[in-house]
Amino acid sequence: MDSQGPGRADARANRQRILAAAREVFAERGIDADMREICARSGVGMGTLYRNFPTKDDLVVEMVREIIAEVGAAVEAADQLEDPREAVLALMRTFWQVVEVHRQLAHALHATAIDIAIAEKDRVRAQADRLLCRAQAAGVIGQDIPAEFLMDYLEQQMDCYLVLREKWDAPTAQRLCERVLAGGIVAG
Repeated sequence: MDSQGPGRADARANRQRILAAAREVFAERGIDADMREICARSGVGMGTLYRNFPTKDDLVVEMVREIIAEVGAAVEAADQLEDPREAVLALMRTFWQVVEVHRQLAHALHATAIDIAIAEKDRVRAQADRLLCRAQAAGVIGQDIPAEFLMDYLEQQMDCYLVLREKWDAPTAQRLCERVLAGGIVAG
């Protein structure tokens, strides 16, 4: 039995259904999608939706938090790779994967309007910064390129990659982006 009382498991399940439906709807239509469609797809009523997320912004912030947590876990995994070059490539692939999975929500990741997610975002940036500094120390990235610039650049690559995916399939876009970025910032 749930230690938080009866009904709590149902409430958590409803919340997860809402988030799953919102991921799908926002990926298809962007964050301007109608909340009624999220309700319909999740199988919950508008009251349940608004009890969990009083505004659409609240829902977007929660989804951005989840994406940032996913990115954080991927950055941590990349940082565990022994080869600094592979760690940098894994970091880049993480950003592209976010776009593949979350599409339009990827834009919200670095939107300054989402102040609530800033602390989590800063923590992930610090992790990635350590990874990039390690790559610089190993000579994988030139010492003349500030790690902060690289993080800004990689974040902007999400928007660029989203545009490229409108024309190119995922394997081709990723392969070409990796080749371009490897020639520009990653030695080897």
